[in-house]
Amino acid sequence: TDRVQEEQAIAQARAFAEECRARNGDLLDHVGTLQFARDLDVLRAAMGDQRINLYGLSYGTFLGQVVANTFPTRTGALVLDSVVDPGWASGPPGTISWIRERGEVGSTETLDRFFELCAQAGPQQCAFAADGGPEQKYAELAARLRTAPLPVPVPDGPAQPLTYSTLVTVTVSLLYNAGTWPVLGQLLQAAYSGDGADVAAVAEGLPQPPTPEGYQNYPDANAAITCGDTDNPRDPYRYGEVGHALDATTAPYVGSRW
Repeated sequence: TDRVQEEQAIAQARAFAEECRARNGDLLDHVGTLQFARDLDVLRAAMGDQRINLYGLSYGTFLGQVVANTFPTRTGALVLDSVVDPGWASGPPGTISWIRERGEVGSTETLDRFFELCAQAGPQQCAFAADGGPEQKYAELAARLRTAPLPVPVPDGPAQPLTYSTLVTVTVSLLYNAGTWPVLGQLLQAAYSGDGADVAAVAEGLPQPPTPEGYQNYPDANAAITCGDTDNPRDPYRYGEVGHALDATTAPYVGSRW
């Protein structure tokens, strides 16, 4: 949210890229959707199947589109759910994948709908409807957390700050599933009230993803695939420029996130 944090984030990204290359060697040169489509065709042949049948969700829909275009005569049934615009992959110089995909538009429209439905439901069904309009309260909460993060107690450890960045990240995450919107309302109300202990209690009830044993490499794979597949600016400061411009105009809060 400021220049110091931007410099920290850029340094982290550079270190991550260097360590990823050091640990994975030439593998990185062969990570990408076209390679994965070819892998699927190898698996199809090994199984003795005539066609590739694929269920693709989110990024998996992009994989499905590449499979169908690469192996049209060997593609069977495709189910593509939450389709990724193939414009995600490439575009005019200086543009960013997630913005070409209009991710910030989707998040903005969904957040606006959450505010609207929360107000209609009232505090009995949406806790964040208490004591004012949800949209105005969210703006007040965001402004407050920019300057004064809320300490949230953590068992067996020091309190962790609920920052503006965390607020936006958690909000976007919980908007993905309407079933979690009541929990989002509770979480926002607890934060708005300045009750860190209540925030911690609500957070404990959030649905947790399955955690198989071992290191979870989804974020690493996602970054490697994105870098291998897409045309994005090489200037790291371009991302902040685009994000802040969107925050200030068409995509408040979520522009920088995307």
